[in-house]
Parts: sequence; C-alpha cells; structure tokens
Amino acid sequence: MPLNEKVKDLIIAYKDSEKVRSLVKIVPKFGKYVDAMIENHAHLLASFRDIKNIYSLLNSTIPIDNYLLSIIRSLPDSKKQMEVYTVYEDLVTQEKTRSLRVNFEDLIKHFQSRSIIELVEKGKSQHGLIIDVEKLLVGDSSIKISYSSNRDKLALEKAALILDCNCFRKSIQDSFELEGEIPCPIHSHDNGKAIIDQFYEDFVEFRLLNLSILWKDSSALWPPSIDVVHMIDDLQKNGIGKLDIKSAIDIGSGTGLLGIWLAKENKNLKELAFSDWLLTPLIYSAVNAATNLNLKNINCSYFPGLNTNWVGVGESTKKYDLILCNPPYVPILDKETGFLSRSTVAGTDLLEHVIGTASNFAKNTFISFSNLANKEAISIAKMFNKELVPIGDAGGHKVPFRVPHALENINYVHKLVDERGLIVDKKSHQPFWHIVTTYEVLDKS
Repeated sequence: MPLNEKVKDLIIAYKDSEKVRSLVKIVPKFGKYVDAMIENHAHLLASFRDIKNIYSLLNSTIPIDNYLLSIIRSLPDSKKQMEVYTVYEDLVTQEKTRSLRVNFEDLIKHFQSRSIIELVEKGKSQHGLIIDVEKLLVGDSSIKISYSSNRDKLALEKAALILDCNCFRKSIQDSFELEGEIPCPIHSHDNGKAIIDQFYEDFVEFRLLNLSILWKDSSALWPPSIDVVHMIDDLQKNGIGKLDIKSAIDIGSGTGLLGIWLAKENKNLKELAFSDWLLTPLIYSAVNAATNLNLKNINCSYFPGLNTNWVGVGESTKKYDLILCNPPYVPILDKETGFLSRSTVAGTDLLEHVIGTASNFAKNTFISFSNLANKEAISIAKMFNKELVPIGDAGGHKVPFRVPHALENINYVHKLVDERGLIVDKKSHQPFWHIVTTYEVLDKS
C-alpha cells in the first residue's frame, strides 16, 4: 500500500476515535487540520527515511509545530492545565505514532550520529549565513558582530542586538513622537538587505561563546538573542562553572544554547536534559548538542511537553541539580493582540511555572526575564513563597525591545509603555528598551 494511503487510513482511524471526538469538542477547528496533517506525516516520513536530506528533515517539523501552536494557543482560558496537556499529548502522540514508525526518540538518535553531524557541517560550508558574536563590550550592553556568507560580509563594531535592524522605527515614529530619522545599522550598508534576506531565508550558524549554534527562522524557534548572552554573562559572574552539579535541565531549550554552554562551562556535569513544547526546538537542541559536545562524556536527553509535563513521562518526578530557563516573557495584556497564536515568545506561562514549581525539580534554579513580566513573576513568587534574587549585574541589562509580532500592534506597545514600564528613547536608533535580569529562584525560609 502506498505511504500516503497508509497515513490516510491511520488518520481516518484516529479521527473516528474517542480522542479525536473529545478534541473536536474542545477545539472545534481541529477537524480542518486533519487533511493537512496527512501531508505533513508523509513529508516527515520521507525525510526521515532519506537521512541524507537533513535540512529537509529540519524543515519538516515546522508545519507540525505550527499546528500545535495554533491549536494549543486557541484553547479557552477556562480550560484547566491538565485538560490543555491532554490535548497537547494527543496531538504529539499522533505525530510520533508507532504505526508510522516515526518515533521522536529514534529521530533524536539519528541526529546524534556522527555521520549526520558531518552532513550538517558540509551543508554549512555550502550555503547559509554565519553570524560571529565576538564579545560583550566592557561596561556596555553592546556587542561586536559580523555577518558573512559566500556572497556578502558586514561588520558592526557596536550593535545593540544580534540583528540590529531598526526599520520598523519609521512606522511608529509619529505615534511615539520619535525624533528624526535614524539610518538602520544594517540596511544602510549596500549589502544590508542581502544579509537580512539570508537571515530569514537560509540556515544560520551563530558563532558565540566558543560554540556553533545552528538555527533557521520559523514561528516555532526564536534565534539566540542578546538576552541569553547577558544571562550567560551573569551566570559566569555568579560562578556557575564551579558548582558541584552532575545533572541539569534547560527548560524551553530552543536551540539548546544555554544547556550546551553549561556543559562546556561546568566539567562536573554528566547528565543534561532539554525540554520544549514544540518538536522543532528539540531537534535543533539535539543537532547543536551533538555538534558542540562530546556525547561520550555527557548523557543528553530530550523531552517534548508543556512546562514539566512531558509526553510519555507525565509530571516529572526526577530532581536535577540545576534548572536553566530563558522563557518567553512578553505579557498577554489583550487577547486581541493576535500574536499569541503566531509566536512562541508570547505569554508568561512557562516563566510562572518554573518560578512556582522549581524546587520540585531542582536544587538550584536560574531564570532570566524582562521587567515587562515583573507583575506575573512577583505574583507567582508570592503565591508559592519564593524569592527572586538578582545575580550578575544586579541592576539588570538595558536592551532593545524588538519583538516583531508585538510591534505590529501599536496599541499593545502603548500599553506596555503605560502599564509595564517599556522605555521609550526618542533619540535612539532602537526606540524601545526594557530591563532583562537573571534571577536565582529560592524558597523563602
């Protein structure tokens, strides 16, 4: 029987099951995704079996994650956490069903093989953009950065962001009474547009902190950011490399940068876990871990799941020595903002979960977030009797706020200014700024 027919039969059988009937009751629009899922199953399988086509495989999880993102984020606020998790687990289980012989753990094992990593390295040399983040400038929040490909090169001696484009400034200039027109640090160069196009269209290799991190733009995966660079700087100043830790988990791992850096920084670490609620980030975490770490010396594991409820595991009972988390922190002030279902950086649910329950899963917890989410963080800390202790640069790091989906809604940005302390700098090339701080989460005595 042809593959597509096998997949179709499976979906039809699943569609008639109690699980799907219950899903449709909770999410009426679920049914319209089923036909598209058939095609995506076939795509995933074809790529999975033709392992030489590694970039196609990386791309194949993105449509699946888009469905997960849309469905889970469309659930009513009234739904309890476990109800949401049940929907999520049903969807993820369907995507990795054994009947199709597409198992997430098998997928990860394939990515950890040396031959596949060599294919990744070969692919990097053939195409794509390389971004070198050279250093944090002493006493400054700026970075020195360079972009290069086989076609273009561009260097910025003092950038505020890893992608320091400010072209959106023109669209909000009148609304926020910004002064003058300030050229874009990237587009003002002759090859600036080509660099931006490659950033959003090609695979990108970030070279920072003596690591090589692979990323490609999608709604499911945020790139390495200036926030995580500052968080790592804070962790270094706090002496995390000298802690006696044997196990750690990077929650909301994204590209895996935080956990991978920790494994390089702390030689005591023997067990490293990555968790994320979408599949694409975990695939990239696996690829980047295998590229940067000696997997003979450290055991890496990967958990898909919401917060710390992981598919096939349920609520985690394992206790780690350390949790690292650089979660989304853009608060949802108005459901009409529209970017909740289009971006993984919206919402504070993971931030709140980690602060509230961290001591259940780890002896030490470090988390970084913006002052824009202080209301949620302080509230959940008070509710669970936690203390948020700043580390590193205790005053935090003033960095530009440049979340495209949020900036599309001027009314929402005004609310962030009026209600959450978003800073407007009318003379700066980046008009909006916020304070990002790294905290240790402690139990109050």
